[in-house]
Amino acid sequence: MQKAIEQFAAVNKRSLHTVLGAWEVAFSGAEKWSRLNIEASKALLAEAAQQTQALTRVKSAEEFTSFGTGAANVGFERAIGYSRHVQQIAAESQAEAAKWFKSAADEIKDGVAQALEGAATAAPQPSKDAAFAAIQGASAWTDSMVEATKQAVKQTNEFTDAAISATAEMVKNARVKKS
Repeated sequence: MQKAIEQFAAVNKRSLHTVLGAWEVAFSGAEKWSRLNIEASKALLAEAAQQTQALTRVKSAEEFTSFGTGAANVGFERAIGYSRHVQQIAAESQAEAAKWFKSAADEIKDGVAQALEGAATAAPQPSKDAAFAAIQGASAWTDSMVEATKQAVKQTNEFTDAAISATAEMVKNARVKKS
């Protein structure tokens, strides 16, 4: 019985490490996103300063119209680039989370199975059968959750790519119509 208690304690310890790993994955994604926003803000401020200086050199209505069109095109391209970066960070974070979830679930499942096997040696056969049936059910559930996570990541990436491509095409068509 002492061995079973030690095995369950080991499972709990691994579970704690798993949760800490999840926090690492989450904060890594948040850190990348924050870094992207800071870099985008710096670039936006630098561009605003350049455009303000260029605007002071405008001397006619035609130059002003041309300046506005050019600034709008640059803004659209920057927004599309930013969206692509955000999508890339999200996809990387989702992939890391899916990988973490699978390894965590497998580790916990194996730990619980080992602990139950140790505890089941003295248990009657119906209890053993029920415990192993529960393990198999949990294993099937874990596998289905991992597969669902992978599908969600894939669909999110496809939808985001389609939205970005549609936006880029719309901007391109708008430029062609103005020309």
